[in-house]
Amino acid sequence: MDRRSFLRTGLTGAAGLASLPGIMDSLAFKIVAGFVQQARAETLGVGQDSTRYHVNLWLNGGPIRFAFDHWIKLSSGEDIGTIAMNNQWLATAFTSSNGVVTGAELKTMNYNGVLVPYLFQTKIANGNGGSRSASDILNNMMVMRGFASKSDGHDVNALLVQVPVTGLPSLQGMMADQAENLFAGVMVSGTSGSFFASKTNKAYTKTAANPTSLMSPFQVGTSMTTSFNLKASQQAAYDTAMAYMKTYARSNRVGSDTLNKNLENAAKKIKAGLGDIEGFWEEAVTRYKTAMLGTVAMTTPGINDAYLDGKGQAIYGYPFSETGVALGRVSAVYQAGTDMRDVVKRMHFADLPEQFALAEYVLRNDLSNNIGIFHNGFRLDSALFPTTIGGVAQNVTMSRMDSDMDGANGRLSTLLIANRFYSGILAGILEFKDRLNLYKRIGTNANLWNESVLQVSSEFARSVAPTGGTGHGYNNMVTSIYSGAIKNGPYVTGNLLMRTTGNGTNGTSAEIEGYKGSQGAMPGVAAVPSSLVGLMRLNSNPWENSAPPLVTFNDSNGVFVNNYGKSKLVGG
Repeated sequence: MDRRSFLRTGLTGAAGLASLPGIMDSLAFKIVAGFVQQARAETLGVGQDSTRYHVNLWLNGGPIRFAFDHWIKLSSGEDIGTIAMNNQWLATAFTSSNGVVTGAELKTMNYNGVLVPYLFQTKIANGNGGSRSASDILNNMMVMRGFASKSDGHDVNALLVQVPVTGLPSLQGMMADQAENLFAGVMVSGTSGSFFASKTNKAYTKTAANPTSLMSPFQVGTSMTTSFNLKASQQAAYDTAMAYMKTYARSNRVGSDTLNKNLENAAKKIKAGLGDIEGFWEEAVTRYKTAMLGTVAMTTPGINDAYLDGKGQAIYGYPFSETGVALGRVSAVYQAGTDMRDVVKRMHFADLPEQFALAEYVLRNDLSNNIGIFHNGFRLDSALFPTTIGGVAQNVTMSRMDSDMDGANGRLSTLLIANRFYSGILAGILEFKDRLNLYKRIGTNANLWNESVLQVSSEFARSVAPTGGTGHGYNNMVTSIYSGAIKNGPYVTGNLLMRTTGNGTNGTSAEIEGYKGSQGAMPGVAAVPSSLVGLMRLNSNPWENSAPPLVTFNDSNGVFVNNYGKSKLVGG
C-alpha cells in the first residue's frame, strides 16, 4: 500500500477508535482523529503545513466588479477610447454640483504605479469602530483579469472556475491532497466548494450559512447547540477522548511517539473546541459586523455625499407591496423626489460577517487548509418608497438584492450599490487581515496572514455596454488574490481588448503574445489555479499543460513577475 493510501485508510483500521461511544460525530472525536492522522502523517513524511491556507470568497451571480477589482486602465498612458470613458457602467465615482449628483466618471488613483478604482482612495470602518484607508490592502493584492471560459451559463461557469479541467482536482482539492488536516475542506452551503475535487477522493465538510449551523462541525452532539461550556457531557467527551489519545500514545502504532509529544497541545485544542468557541464567536462576529456595516453607513465623498434623485433609477430586487405581499424579483423604478441614498442606507450582508468569523476560526485553529465562504445577495430592508413596477405605480419596500447587480438596475443606482457593497466586502477582508496578523501558524510560528491567501471569485464578471445591459461576462472574467506573502503590490496579470467604437473597452479578454494554452493565446479559467501554484506552495501543477501559469511568485521577496510581459490593452 502506498503512503497516501495508507494515510487515507489508516484511521479506519485503528483498533479501538470505532468503539468510542457517544462522540462518533463530535468535535472531540474529530480532534482525536485529526491528531492521530497528523502524527501518522509526520511519521510517514507528509508535512501538513506545506501549503498556505486558502479562503475562497465566492460572490454568486457574476456581479459587476468595475468599482472593485475589475481594473481596465492601468496607467495614464493607456487610451481606453471615448466610448469606454463615457460608459457609466464602468464608473467608479459620482460627479456633483451644489450637492446634487450630475453624473458619474471612471475615477482612479495611482498606487505603486498602478491606477486603481476610486474605492481604494476612500476611508472604510474597522472592527474597533474607527476608520482606515481602503488602500491598506493594496500592497498585499493581485488582480487576474483577461481570462475567459468561452461558455455561457451560471452553473457551467461555476463548475469551470472551480474545476477547470475535467479529471483534474480543484485548487482546494489539490491542497487537501497535499495535507493532513482535521478537515479536508470546510465549505459554507452555496456554490463555493460545491465542485471540490480531490485526486484521493477526500471530501469537504459542508455547513449551512447561519451562526448556529456554521458552528455545527465543531459541536459535540445536540447538547452543544445552545451551550459551549466544558461541563457535563462535554467534560465526559473530553475525558474519553483524552483517555484514547493517551492509550494510543503509549502504544507502538505508527505516529505514537509524535502523538505522545503533542498530548498537551491536543488537550488544549479539544478544550478550546468544546469550551471556548462561544466567547470567540460573539466577539469575532461583532468585529466583522462593526467593520462591514460601519463602512456602509459612512458618508464617502464622491459616493454618497450628494443627493441622487430617484427619477428613472431602478433596483432589480425583491420588493414587498405596501400590504406586505412579496412581488418576486422585479425591476422597481423609483420616482422623482426619492433620495436613492435612503433606499440603500440599511444595506447589510446577510451572514457574511459570520462566515468571515468562521474562516478566522478555522485558520487560527488549523482545522483545515482551505475554506469556502459564500455571498448570494445583500439585504436592503428599505423604508417604503414610491416606484413603478411593470408600468404600475405602487409604494414598496425593497427587501434584498441578488449580488449580481445586473443591468435591470439603473447605471447610477448600480454605482451607489456597488461601491457600498464592495466597500463593505473590503472592510471584512481588512478585518480578516488584521486578525490573522495577530496569530502565528500552529506548528511553524509563522505569521498567519503571511501563511494565508484569500481569493474573491465568481462564475464570471459582466459585459457592459454604453447603450445599456450587463450581459454575462464569460469572456471577461476576473479574480483577485490577497495575502501577507504578497509584497509591494498591487500586481495585475492579463490583457484586455480595447475598441474605439461599439461597446468600447469593458474588460473583454485578449490574447497574450507567446502564450499557448488549450484556448490558444487567450488564457482560459485553468490559468488561475495554474498561476497560484507557487503562492500556495503546491508540490505540482496539474493544470500546466492546459494553462501555463501567467505569473511566477518569488516567495523570498513576495513579488509576482508576469511570465509574458506587462499587462496591457490590445487591439483598437
